[in-house]
Amino acid sequence: MYHRSFFTDAYHAPAIGRVRPDLRTQGVRDWEAIAVEPGYVWRSAGPAGIHDTGAEIDAGLVSGIAVGSDPRQLIIGTRNAGVWASTDEGATWTQLADRLASLQTMVVGRFDGGPAPLLLAGSGDVNEAGGRDPGLVGVFRSIDGGKTWSVLDAGLFGTHFRSHDVNVVIPLDRDRVIVATRVGLYFSKDGGRNFGDDADHSNGRPMLSGHVTDVVIDGTKLAAAVAGDPPVTEDPPPTEVIAQRSTPTVDPGLYLSDLTAGGLAAFGAPARLTSTGGSDTPSYTVLGHSGRFWMMSASKLNALRQSFGVAPPSSLHSIHLTRRDPVTPGGWGTLSAAELDSLNPFQTSYSHAVAIEPSGSASQFDGWFGSVSLNRTHADVSSGSWAMTSGIRGLDGVHADIHAIRVDDLPGPTRRILVGSDGGLAISRNAGSTWDQLNAHASCLVWSIAFARVSATQARLLCGIQDNGTVLGEGPFDPSRPSDWTWNRAGGGDGGACAFIPRDRGHVASDDPTSAFTTLNGVLQHATPVSAGVWVADDDPQGQTDPVGFIYTETVAVGRSASGEWDRVFFGNAHDRNGPGILRRRDGATSSPFTTVHPAAPYPVGAHGEFRAMITATAIAPADPATERTTPGAWDQLWIGLANGEVWFSSDAGDTLTQIAVGPGVFPVSSIAIDPSDSRRVAIAFAGFVEGPIAGPSGHVWLTENRGASWRDIGGKRGANGWVPDLPVLSAAFTRTDPPALLIATDIGVVMTRGPHLGERWTRLGANLPRVPCSQIIALNDVAAATPPSLDAGLPPVAVATFGRSAFLLVRPSGGEAVIEFDGGFGAMRVGETRRRTLTVHNVGNAALALGAPSLAAPFSLTGLPSGSVDPRHQVSFTVECHPTAAGPQVAELTVAGQTVAVSAEAYADGPPRLAMFPRRINFGDVADGTTVEEAIHLQNLGQSELRITAVTAVGAASSAFSFAPAMPPDLVLAPGEERTLTVRFTASSVGSEHAGTWTLACNDPIVDASHFQITTRGRVTAASHHGIPHWIYWAGGGVVVALIVIGVICHEKHKDKPGS
Repeated sequence: MYHRSFFTDAYHAPAIGRVRPDLRTQGVRDWEAIAVEPGYVWRSAGPAGIHDTGAEIDAGLVSGIAVGSDPRQLIIGTRNAGVWASTDEGATWTQLADRLASLQTMVVGRFDGGPAPLLLAGSGDVNEAGGRDPGLVGVFRSIDGGKTWSVLDAGLFGTHFRSHDVNVVIPLDRDRVIVATRVGLYFSKDGGRNFGDDADHSNGRPMLSGHVTDVVIDGTKLAAAVAGDPPVTEDPPPTEVIAQRSTPTVDPGLYLSDLTAGGLAAFGAPARLTSTGGSDTPSYTVLGHSGRFWMMSASKLNALRQSFGVAPPSSLHSIHLTRRDPVTPGGWGTLSAAELDSLNPFQTSYSHAVAIEPSGSASQFDGWFGSVSLNRTHADVSSGSWAMTSGIRGLDGVHADIHAIRVDDLPGPTRRILVGSDGGLAISRNAGSTWDQLNAHASCLVWSIAFARVSATQARLLCGIQDNGTVLGEGPFDPSRPSDWTWNRAGGGDGGACAFIPRDRGHVASDDPTSAFTTLNGVLQHATPVSAGVWVADDDPQGQTDPVGFIYTETVAVGRSASGEWDRVFFGNAHDRNGPGILRRRDGATSSPFTTVHPAAPYPVGAHGEFRAMITATAIAPADPATERTTPGAWDQLWIGLANGEVWFSSDAGDTLTQIAVGPGVFPVSSIAIDPSDSRRVAIAFAGFVEGPIAGPSGHVWLTENRGASWRDIGGKRGANGWVPDLPVLSAAFTRTDPPALLIATDIGVVMTRGPHLGERWTRLGANLPRVPCSQIIALNDVAAATPPSLDAGLPPVAVATFGRSAFLLVRPSGGEAVIEFDGGFGAMRVGETRRRTLTVHNVGNAALALGAPSLAAPFSLTGLPSGSVDPRHQVSFTVECHPTAAGPQVAELTVAGQTVAVSAEAYADGPPRLAMFPRRINFGDVADGTTVEEAIHLQNLGQSELRITAVTAVGAASSAFSFAPAMPPDLVLAPGEERTLTVRFTASSVGSEHAGTWTLACNDPIVDASHFQITTRGRVTAASHHGIPHWIYWAGGGVVVALIVIGVICHEKHKDKPGS
C-alpha cells in the first residue's frame, strides 16, 4: 500500500463525500468496550531517530512548538504521534498522551503560572485545508504537565470543536483560552468550559468567523490572520463544520482586537494584504505589517493548479508574527520572481512558516521563511523590499518541509532557533550557523512494513516512511526500549510499499533475506546490503518501463515463479498519483521484462490496460500450501483490490481475471489476507466509514473459505463477544496456527479473532498500543513445519506499522508485568458532584503480579479495590471516584502494581449546563415486519448547573414508527455530571417501507447552534433477515435514496440562575 493516493481516500464516507469525525469518535467509544486478549504487550522498536550517512537524525512531522519558563523545557505537537515533552532541551523525550482519542495533535500551547504547567493540544491538521483527517475530536487540556488530559468544552461528545481542524491554541492564563480553527477564532474566560461571542463567552459562537490560521499576542493586543476558504473538492468539510459556517466569514486579512481581564473585544476592520498586481487577494507570497504585527500570505494557487489542475482562491494560508520593537509604517514586500521560482510550489502549498528576529532597527530586520526549505530573509520596511539571503537544507542542516519556526533570545550572546519539519525538530544555538536534530522520539509516519527473522532472537524490519524514505532496522524481538534497535536509511524522500526477497529457493519468506523491493517517491527500487545493517536502494530499470504517467507504485507482492525461485513480483502503479492503476508482473531475474496484467472485458479502460481505479491491495499465494512446503512451485493465486471497492481474482497469476462481488462495493479495499495454511481462506478489509447498522456488523471485514464462491461479513455485532467497530480498517493478516487467527489493524489499534469460527468473537490485541492509525500488520508465520503450532502456545511474532508512532512488535512476556488502562483526567466538575472512572490492571506476564496497596487522598477515593495479586494473564478492575468539596484544581497520584498513576480534576462553584450526547447517528438497518427495536442515546450534563430537557418535538412529516422514552413532559432533568438515556424505538410496519423523521430537543444549554446536537436515524422494514448481509448493500444496489431522521437540539433557554437555587 503506497500512501500518496490511498490515504487520501481511506477515511471517506462516500455516501456523503466527507470524512466522518463523528463516526470516528463513536468508534473510539466502541473500541474501549472490546475485551483485551490476555497475555500480550506491544514494544516500540522505533525508528526513534533515523540515521543517515551524515549527522542528520530524522523523525516524524513536528508542527507545534511550546517552550516553558525554563527554556530547556520543550513541548512539541506532532502528526499522529501525540504530545512529547523534554526537560533537557530535546536530548530525551517523554510521550504524554498515548490514550488521547486522537494523536493528531499538531498544535500545542503552554502556560507556566502555577504549580504545574498548563498544556493545551489541538486535534486536526493545519496543513489539510480540505478537512481530510477524521481525528478531529477537539482540544485537550492538562493541568498537571501532561500526566492527565481532558477535552475542553463539554468533553468528547459535547465539544463543538470535534469537527474542526484546530490551527492555534493559546492559554493566556489558567482561565483565558484562545482556540483558532478552520471555522473561526473562539475565546473562553472560564478555562475552556465554554466559548462564545456574547458577554459571558458561552453561546458557542466564534469571535471572528473565518479560516483563522494564526494568532499572535502583544501585551493586550491580539492579532488574527484569516485566510481565504479552501477550494471545494471531493473532500468538503464535515457536516458540523458546514453548519457552523452559516454565519458569513470575514474577508482574508489581519484582524486586531484588545484583550481585557474579563474578555476579548470585537474585531475591527482588517488590514488587507495587497499584491504587487494590486489585487486584494495576493497571488504570491507577500509580507506586510500593521503596526507591530507582521503577516505573510502563501497563495498556494500555483501549487494546487500544478497538482490537481484546479484554480482555487489564492489566499489559503497565512502566518503572521510580532516584533518586539516599534516599526516604521511602510509598504508591502514581495519575493522576486526568481526567488519564487526557487521554491517548490507543491511543497509551498503544504508547509509554510515564518519568524522575525528581534532587531534594534525600526525599518530593517532579519527573519526566517520556511517552505520546502528553511531560508534566512532580510526585509527593509522603508523600501518595501524582502529577499531571501541564504538557504539551509539537507545533511547537517534542517529537513525539508517546514511547519514551525521559533526564535528565542536566551541569556548571553546566543540566539536559539527551533524548527519543526517533516523530519522532526531541529535546533540552532548560534543564530543558524550550525544545526542539531532533537529526534530521539519514536514518531515516524510509517506507511508500510516488511518483517523478517535474522535469528531466534533478532528480527529485521523494513519501513516505508512519509518524507523519511525507506529505512532498515535490526534488533531483538523483545526490545526493552526503541534504542535496542538500530535504524539506517536505505533511500530518502517518500518511502512506500516494500517487501523482502528471500535469499534462494530453499528459504521461506521470513528467513534472513538479503535484498528487498522498496519504493521511493513512487518509484520501484531494489535494495541490497553494503555493510552490516546498512542497505542501499537503486532504481530498478525494469520498473521504469511503465506506460507514460503510471509512475506511482502502490503495492508490491513477492512470491515464487514456476521454477520455484523467489523471482515473481507484482507491483501496482497509479496514474498521476490518484488515477487508474495498472498491475505489472515479472518472472525471473532482474533483467527480465515486466508485463502488464490486463483485466478482462469491458476493460481496458484506457490504452494501457488500466483498472477502473488505483490498486490499493494485492496478495499472492500457492494453490496448495501443503504441496508448496515439499515441492516449491508457482504462486498463481492472485487477488487484487481497488480504491473503488472492486475485487479481482486470478488463478493463473493474472493471465485471466474475474471480478468478485464482495463487501460494500464503494469503499477502498485496504488489504487482502490469505491464510498461509489454506489459500482458499481469504479476508478482504475495507477502509472508510460505512455507517451500517449501529449494532453491527460494520461491513469492514469479509471472509471466504472457498476461494470467493461465497462471502460473509465477520465483523461481529456490538456486545460481549466484541466486534470490529465502524473505523477505517487498514490492514489484515492471518497467523499459521491451530486454529488460525485473523489480525485486523484499524485507525485506532489492532483486534483479532480466532478460529475455528472466525468472527464469532473479537478482542483487542495489546492494551498498551497508542491510539494511532495502524497502517500495516504482518505475522511472521512458520510455514516450513508440516503442522501449524498451537495458538494456545501464543501468536507468532507480529509487527505493526503505525502512521505516527513508528513500528511495534507484539510480545508475550515472562514474569509478572502490568499494563494499566485508565484515563485520569476528570476535567471540569461542579463542587459537590461525584464522577467515577474504571482503572484496569492487566497482568500480561506468566507469573503473579502484586497489586500493592494503592490509596488516594481526598477529593479522590478508591472503591472495589481487590487485594493481593493479579493472576498470570488476567486482569482486575476497580473504581476511582472524584468528589470535590471546594473549588480549584485537584491533582493526586497513586501507585498500583509498581506503576505511578495520576488523577486530576478542576472544580467550579458555578457555570452553565452543558449537554454531551452520543451516538449522533443511528441506523437501525433492516428490521423484520412487526418487530420493535430500540437504541439508547446517552445524555450527560458536563456543565456546573442543572440541565433541563423540556421537549422532544417533531418537525415536519416525522414518521410515527419512531417514539421516545421517557416521553416529555415532564422535563428530563440532569444534575451536574449525571448521565441518563433517551431511548429511540423503531416499530417496523409495512414490508419495504423506509421511515424517517425529524425531532428537536429543547433545553437550557447556552449553545445556540442547533446543529451542534444533531442526530440522524433511519430504518427500513423487511420481511425476513438477509442472512447477515447488511441492509446498505441492498439499498445501494436498488438505487434507493435513504432519508435521514434529524434530531436537532435547540438549547435556547440560557441558564441564568445560580446553582442550587
